[in-house]
Amino acid sequence: MTLSREQIEWACSETTALAELIEFGFDEVVELRENAELEWLRGDSECAQHLEQEASAWNATVRLLRTALADAGRSSSTGRHRRTA
Repeated sequence: MTLSREQIEWACSETTALAELIEFGFDEVVELRENAELEWLRGDSECAQHLEQEASAWNATVRLLRTALADAGRSSSTGRHRRTA
């Protein structure tokens, strides 16, 4: 699944939305890795590799979102806000 512009804007709108997207992303990583394992067991290495790549991409996304959430917490606790274009 690829995030749409609207989903990204929603996630950036508030920390609660960002936390929900992190949870969703983590669930995607788990599900994709489980499905990849099943495909390896079935002998479909092409599908398994694709699923592993998707899981890796979601894992990287979750890391970035966690960083963004931590940054949002720091800026709100200091009263400083970053302006975004």
